[in-house]
Amino acid sequence: MYTERNKEKRTVLITGAGSGIGLEYAKNLANRNCDLVLVDIQEQKIIDVADSLSKEFHISTFPVCLDLTADKAAETLFDFCQTKDLQIDILISNAGFLIFNEIDRISNARVRNLIRLQVETPTMLCKLFGSEMKKRRFGYILVTSSLSAWMPYPGLMMYSSTKRYLKDFTKALHYEMVDYNVGVTAICPGAVNTPLYNLSDRYRKIALNTGIMMNADKLAAKGIKAMFRKRVKIIPGLLNKIALPLIVICPMWLIQFIKRKTKILDKITV
Repeated sequence: MYTERNKEKRTVLITGAGSGIGLEYAKNLANRNCDLVLVDIQEQKIIDVADSLSKEFHISTFPVCLDLTADKAAETLFDFCQTKDLQIDILISNAGFLIFNEIDRISNARVRNLIRLQVETPTMLCKLFGSEMKKRRFGYILVTSSLSAWMPYPGLMMYSSTKRYLKDFTKALHYEMVDYNVGVTAICPGAVNTPLYNLSDRYRKIALNTGIMMNADKLAAKGIKAMFRKRVKIIPGLLNKIALPLIVICPMWLIQFIKRKTKILDKITV
């Protein structure tokens, strides 16, 4: 396991590193003396983040502006690392976005992008970089799933299904890699304090104080700790652990009743 300032440098690749949880992963691992390959779709943001972390922690950073929904995005990223002679010791597949609506009201392009970003690209990243780790008999992989992986609800269908795939895929990959000294971990968070949730300051504070929502830096720390311990999965937050059995046994007729009464999906525009 890495100490706070491990003398042996490792190189980490993080997707979705420009903000939110991905940025907190980057800060945490920069503080552990890791060099960083930082991937984000926003070019100037990821350049600024890379420059800031490099100066603050005296590490090497490699900003990569890449659309991870593009065809063969994982191969493009792998080729970049090969060209730069970067050996990736830690892979954090974090990039994603939330869709909350009925499928017929979501554009074909958005559905396709979600599948590519949360199924195809993470799978290929794990295959390409995981194969190299397997050969070296060393490495760590952390994949972002979600508490919604257990919630196949109307409106969440596309998002929860892709997160369910990531959870199950990561579990299987964990046991494929365990004999080769490669750790593979799925992190399944609930609500996280990021711009994804358009809440007022009052409701955001209530959510944080009650444990419904977690700050991104705290979540990242828990994810990294679980990754270095080579756990199969982690569900951060006591309330999420308590809620999970209730989510699993919640009958679909009740979800459908709530949907009909609140008409919540009818109020959403895309």
